[in-house]
Amino acid sequence: MQMAELYRENDKLEGMVNRREMLTMLAAMPAALLASSTRGHAVSFPSPEEFLLQCAASISACWYLMTRDGLVNVSQQLPKYSSYLFDLAKQPSKYQEKASYFASQAYMLMGLIALHHLSVPESLKRRKSYCQQAVISARASGDITLLIAALTHLATACRDVGDLEQALYYNREAVYHMTCYQVSGRLQSKALAGLALSQARSGLIQDALSSIGAAQDVFVGDEEAAPAFLATDYGRFGLIQFTGFVRLDLATHRPEEGHQKEAEKALTKIDEMPTTIVPMRHAIEIANQRASVALAMRDLESFEQYFLVGADGAKALGSAKRKQEALTNWKQAMQLWPQETRIHNLADALI
Repeated sequence: MQMAELYRENDKLEGMVNRREMLTMLAAMPAALLASSTRGHAVSFPSPEEFLLQCAASISACWYLMTRDGLVNVSQQLPKYSSYLFDLAKQPSKYQEKASYFASQAYMLMGLIALHHLSVPESLKRRKSYCQQAVISARASGDITLLIAALTHLATACRDVGDLEQALYYNREAVYHMTCYQVSGRLQSKALAGLALSQARSGLIQDALSSIGAAQDVFVGDEEAAPAFLATDYGRFGLIQFTGFVRLDLATHRPEEGHQKEAEKALTKIDEMPTTIVPMRHAIEIANQRASVALAMRDLESFEQYFLVGADGAKALGSAKRKQEALTNWKQAMQLWPQETRIHNLADALI
């Protein structure tokens, strides 16, 4: 069964189809409120209290929609009310902190949408810009959990455009705030895992191993309460994913040290988790990672298996980013096995 079908079947069993409909309705509430206020020739914006209450429900719903195939829904709803939200966040008032809290999350969501819907390199540049705004709004909100999360998003965006120095800077700032305030184990783990990946990509091998080890030590489990922007974006699945990423990056610097095998071992743990817990966009990225590991291990059978999961998932999700990852893997496979007919035939999965 293909990944998209597996998710749909599990959603039916878990009663999540009606839940998705409810989340879609909640995501549309601020836009509906604005539309009802601007009918006819008169323009009368809703009160900030009422609007921000609707934003609270909508943005939380958007985060949960993003765990499945909700990219399109979120990309349709956010632009309908984000401008008004951003204006509220910029205007000095008693509502500014709360508006900034939701504006920061909206920017993070828009960054993810840009990442998945636009082509490289425009998607990476656009995401970085949104993440910069997310950090500015998070600082204005006064919420330390949000600020640390926004900094990790910005660090990832910097890393993706190849600016490792900036990525390390923002990762270290996130870890600094983590040590200064009492924050959840989940958030500590996310901050440390992000730092580990930037260190690994920069060739700081011992630092990376130390940071990912610390990320594993502080993670207390998915049961720990967390706001939607954190609960849907990082959990045990994220720790597994980052551990695999770190090991895979270290393998490029020290291939003789067996990091490929450690990456394979780490990523295999995702098989122990129910698909209902692992967000779809992360599951597909992990499949693409496992295909990369199979390439490093010269394992044709495993490569074919995970490549097909990743390519199928990218189409189901409508993600240009995940498709690009699968395409990169296929090109590397063509270089590795240029005479292998099975690899040539896999190109059809990318169409």
